Amino acid sequence: MQTPKLPELARIDQHPSYRTALDQLQALEKRLSETEARRRRAQARLRGTKSPRSPLERAKDLLAGGQIGAVDPADDARACDEEEFSVLRPAIVAATAQLDDIAGNLSFAASEKLRPHYTAAVKAALQAMTDLAAALDTLAALRNRLRERGYTPSEGRLPSGIPSAATALGSPSAVGASQAWFWLDHMQRHGVI
Repeated sequence: MQTPKLPELARIDQHPSYRTALDQLQALEKRLSETEARRRRAQARLRGTKSPRSPLERAKDLLAGGQIGAVDPADDARACDEEEFSVLRPAIVAATAQLDDIAGNLSFAASEKLRPHYTAAVKAALQAMTDLAAALDTLAALRNRLRERGYTPSEGRLPSGIPSAATALGSPSAVGASQAWFWLDHMQRHGVI
């Protein structure tokens, strides 16, 4: 079987609804990191730790959107707890569930798009397994014919040895007795063929 030309399929993260949901989740996770850092600073202030940074460096942080915590660092730590546990973590759980739903729906649609190609490949694989099993049976039958007639098959002309994996694979027609049959059964139960 030649490799077929498969339909175009964009990466899931290029789909607008997935990208939007992922951006929202990443923004929430970023904010959670900022809240955790703010809590660490408040806890350091509670321990009496002074900032090792100069007033000019701290002023640059403020100009870049930074903030100074509450006058009472305990209030700041409580505000961080409220922000993290009452708002951000529940929002991250909801945003993750939303992203998972979108990914599931997009994955199902993409799977449907590729299903005809997958079915064709499954049928080709089953035919190849059938052909392989028949060819291996023919090899064995030829050597057995010689033995039945009193001959010893010449290893130099008719070498023995069949790949054990091919033997284990068996034929899809060997009901309940081969890996190929179990795979066929699996494909049938899933409605592929």
